[in-house]
Amino acid sequence: MNSINKRQAGILISVIDEFINTNTPVSSNSLFLNYNLGKISPATIRNDFSVLDKFGYLKKQHFSSGRVPTIKGYEYFVNTLLNEAEKSIFENFNNFDYFERTENLFENFRNIIDKLRLPGIFSLIGSKSINFKSGLRFIADYEEFRDRNYLGDFLSIFEDFEKYQRNIFEYFWGIDRHLAVLVGDNKKINKKFKNFSAIFRFIKDRKNRKGIALILFGPHRMNYRQGVKSLSEI
Repeated sequence: MNSINKRQAGILISVIDEFINTNTPVSSNSLFLNYNLGKISPATIRNDFSVLDKFGYLKKQHFSSGRVPTIKGYEYFVNTLLNEAEKSIFENFNNFDYFERTENLFENFRNIIDKLRLPGIFSLIGSKSINFKSGLRFIADYEEFRDRNYLGDFLSIFEDFEKYQRNIFEYFWGIDRHLAVLVGDNKKINKKFKNFSAIFRFIKDRKNRKGIALILFGPHRMNYRQGVKSLSEI
């Protein structure tokens, strides 16, 4: 098992926070100067970088000594966020209130989209499924979308979301959580998702087999911390 200790976990989380903010490979010196990691020297950070590289949580860019997160690193990061966020959700067993106030819920979700500057989909799932899409304009904020192929793949998923709705529906009912994050998909929904990430908030009425999915989409380098927090509070 590729286990890491508490100090290494803290370094990994700091690297991911920094990379999400800067889109620049993270060096040991930048962590030492910009993050409160306790009594840890740059040499110790470099040693822990090597451990995190070995276990597949970070990788070294060939042109730089800095590190960037891998899919495995992002997954460790988001699982930490999800475990904390799930504790804060006290969902009423009778979810009918949610379904009676979908308009208000949608407006709250649109506010989150505008605040985080991420594209999102509000999906009503049931005998008839309806999707409302918003925030596509925010992809201009991300350097990743300067690649035309990357942009084209994302637009294909976002605009043709209905093609993937059945897989979303099955995934939606197959997990016993209110929140989920997919990083690179891992074939849970569709292989086209491999270069992107999605944060899900699920509201379920199991008795009538219907539900609401609030979905934030973006590149792997998206603001998971604020996305998970915002959706957990909705």
